[in-house]
Amino acid sequence: NSTHVPSQHYYQNAHWLEGWGRSDIFTLATCYTSYNYDEALDLEILEGRFFSRGMSTDSNAIVINEATAKAFNIDDPLNTRFLEPGSEEDPDEFYPIIGVVKNFHFESMHEEINPVAIRFMPGNFEGMLVIKLGDGNMPATVDFVKQTWDDFDVEHPFEYSWMDDTFDSLFETEKRTGKILLIFSLLSMLISCLGLLGLISYTTNQRTKEIGIRKTMGASVSLVMFILSKETVKLLGISALMCIPAYFGVRAWLQNFAYHIDFNVLVYAFVLLVVTLVVLIIALLTV
Repeated sequence: NSTHVPSQHYYQNAHWLEGWGRSDIFTLATCYTSYNYDEALDLEILEGRFFSRGMSTDSNAIVINEATAKAFNIDDPLNTRFLEPGSEEDPDEFYPIIGVVKNFHFESMHEEINPVAIRFMPGNFEGMLVIKLGDGNMPATVDFVKQTWDDFDVEHPFEYSWMDDTFDSLFETEKRTGKILLIFSLLSMLISCLGLLGLISYTTNQRTKEIGIRKTMGASVSLVMFILSKETVKLLGISALMCIPAYFGVRAWLQNFAYHIDFNVLVYAFVLLVVTLVVLIIALLTV
């Protein structure tokens, strides 16, 4: 069981490291969980271990990610303790680090992987059960889990969600935008291709006599191709200039994501080259 799963906003708890002053207190994203959370989420242990039923001291232990060790310059995590501030009645509590897990995304891809602490809290029913299902009959498995839940708790209705669906919901805006852009892009490509074909056909019809005379006078194929395609190539050049704002717009949009691809200008250059070749091929076939 756990208070959170990746894609949810974790608690922000106050901590500091042993040896630091109270003025150095900081907040740290914190998830409370129990045994086997690492196996359910396929977390990779880099140092130490995860919570174990055979270790009674794990009730006051803590597991951190790589980002936490880096952010607070923790060179020897397994010999480091976190402190949680107490009160006048309750003393400060020490939480030794027993393990370091590889960085994992627990927030949207818009965010960098931030420091996170995983604390032990057995019997925590304010959160949820995290279940890793294998391949097989999912509906039957869900029915079995529901029946098991109902056998133990008849007061609270069984509710469930898939973690991949929860992650996908973080990018609903991007998916809707992508669908709209795809539709308009396809329409633009269709209109552009029809316009390009119409322009070349119009140019050819307008210059049929001129081309015939030039060929009779011994004009080369390359010269005729140049005559037929030069106006179209000019328009392609103007189109290429109009793509420059689009290129920078896409790059600016990608900056909203901490993890993104590098949108290379060569993509635009390649598309322009392909379209130019299509124009030249059509002109050649016309000749």
